[in-house]
Amino acid sequence: MFRSRLRQRTEEVVTEEEVEDLKQVISKLQKQLHQIVDQEIASNNEACGLATNGIVHLNIEMEGLTEERGRLLEELNRETEALEALERQCEEELDTKRKCQEDIVRLRSAMEAAKAESNTLQAEIEQSNYFQEQVDNETYYRLLADVQNLETEKERDNIRLRRLNSERQELQSVLDQLAAERDALQEIAQKSKKELQDERMTLDMYKSHHGALHEHAERLGAVGSMDNVISSFKGFFNISRAGNEPEQPTKAVVHKNQKTTDAGREKERRVSGKSTPSNISPAAAAAVGGIAYTDSVPSSDFFRKTPKIFKIGGGGGGSRSSNPDVLKSITNEEREIHISDESSAQSSITMSDDGDEVTASMTES
Repeated sequence: MFRSRLRQRTEEVVTEEEVEDLKQVISKLQKQLHQIVDQEIASNNEACGLATNGIVHLNIEMEGLTEERGRLLEELNRETEALEALERQCEEELDTKRKCQEDIVRLRSAMEAAKAESNTLQAEIEQSNYFQEQVDNETYYRLLADVQNLETEKERDNIRLRRLNSERQELQSVLDQLAAERDALQEIAQKSKKELQDERMTLDMYKSHHGALHEHAERLGAVGSMDNVISSFKGFFNISRAGNEPEQPTKAVVHKNQKTTDAGREKERRVSGKSTPSNISPAAAAAVGGIAYTDSVPSSDFFRKTPKIFKIGGGGGGSRSSNPDVLKSITNEEREIHISDESSAQSSITMSDDGDEVTASMTES
């Protein structure tokens, strides 16, 4: 308190007189303190002894109390921890209770909403059942009508199927007939192909013979002059008339066309066996350059009756015009030779003997 007063006073304005007064007061108080200490030292010693003994007893008691206090503190700590755990458990239980209450409120509201929805759904179910019964009835009668219609269509389809089966059988018979005709036509086509190959071979031989005749005509000087050709053929007919008088005029036609008539084809098929190179004698083939003769008489007779102007390329070395069989009855028959190739060109040589006059014409287009 004194210090507080001093602090309060230091805050005030201190004068020198007040300082002197304070010094005097302090000296007086010091004197009084020394007197009191001197008087009370003896009594204080006795009191100190008693106090020391009391302090020892108090220390012993204090140690016991300290131990008891430590034990109590440990128990207090344990109880405090248990109390804190219990408080935490209580708080958790309170939180759980609060959550359960919230869940109860929420479940009650959800239950009420579910009950209302259940009532609504029950009404909708009743209405749906009513409509479903109507739809089922309509569907049943409609499907029953569809089944009856399908049965009717099935009967119609069965009738149509029987008719189609009969038509199929008829078409199958027609197909079998067409297959037989196809096989026959294939055989005919193969034969025609073979005949065409033979005709092409014959055409090649005729072409080679034509070239040989053309070369021979050039050597004779008959090319470009129709009078020379006519005079050559006139001499041929005069020679043949001297050997054997013809009973009818002679005509030789060489004709090439892409499309032949049915009669010509039949004639070619009839004489195709005679026009192949196997039926021609080697001497005759060498004499005329490998050409085949398609007429009613044998090809050997034709080559044997060929006049001098047709005999080219012979390998015999000697002239065969001196043989009387060559000119024998060559003008007594009418002969026609047909040649067909891929081109549309047409060439013909016509020879006729009218009494003393011999006419010959050659056209090529």
